[in-house]
Amino acid sequence: MALIPLPFPLPDAFPERLGSHHGRRILAVFWDPLGDEAAFTDGVHSLVGADPYVYWELTRPPAVRAWLWEHGIELGNSDQLATHWLLVDRLTGRAYVCDVAAARDHVRTQILEDWTG
Repeated sequence: MALIPLPFPLPDAFPERLGSHHGRRILAVFWDPLGDEAAFTDGVHSLVGADPYVYWELTRPPAVRAWLWEHGIELGNSDQLATHWLLVDRLTGRAYVCDVAAARDHVRTQILEDWTG
């Protein structure tokens, strides 16, 4: 699955406010149903228990929820595992969505260019 650009701006200082302070370029964000909490990983550092209010600030507005639904994107919830992860590119300030397997590759390699052109 190709990267889908998120057509909504990220909240100000989104990665840092979630709790990510390590500065790696690509950060994957999702909801972990096992801990029932917001989570992220940058391929080296991971956290289940990220600030849920910051996560919801991005994912709960009606327009965002409708867009996710329309595209069949599931970032995880209390009852099911994520099928997609949100990828935040700290270098550009842009966000993308892709399936979990591809997202893991992006996080591991810290590269998006080959996928986004």
